[in-house]
Amino acid sequence: MARFEVSTAGMRKLQAGRPAAHLAKELISNALDERSVNKIVVSIRKIDTRNALFEVEDDGEGFADITHAWTLYAPTVKQRDATVRGRFNLGEKEILSVARRGFIHTTSGRVEFDGDARKFSAKNKRERGTVVSLEMPWTKEQCAEVEEFFKTHPAPSAARAIQQALERIRLNAKWLERNRQDLAAWFSARSAMKTPPQ
Repeated sequence: MARFEVSTAGMRKLQAGRPAAHLAKELISNALDERSVNKIVVSIRKIDTRNALFEVEDDGEGFADITHAWTLYAPTVKQRDATVRGRFNLGEKEILSVARRGFIHTTSGRVEFDGDARKFSAKNKRERGTVVSLEMPWTKEQCAEVEEFFKTHPAPSAARAIQQALERIRLNAKWLERNRQDLAAWFSARSAMKTPPQ
């Protein structure tokens, strides 16, 4: 028997006063913590007057351990790095406690949440990245709040991808400069071998 138990209903009550955008940004923070993520796609759409579908998809390596999707404070490599936000393995649990239902589909499996229940499948894996899709009890005003938050606080994944591309260009230029003479000699030798006799 576990030493502690966590009440989903209690956690839901704790999150009740938080702005919807603050819950939503936790999922983006998780993706930004991963160095392998170059692209994050966020979408929100109303299902009906009382519910919205909120999705976050990234192209990273995915959850190394899918049990972290439902385990609070699980040991994680992020705990060694004080610069990342996801050191406590808490963020997605906060929004999951509020969600009516949803799923997390990643490289280590898929877990579905419905009410207080969860269903896990290790067979259903993505090749790359993670999708978190949640049915949230958000009004039209809360959806607008989330949309406005992401408009005024865009995920810096594009900036990171640009920075990485610029770094690759700089590295390639340095490599070319270091190896210019050797490359010229190699191309010259290959060219001489293929020149047909006159």
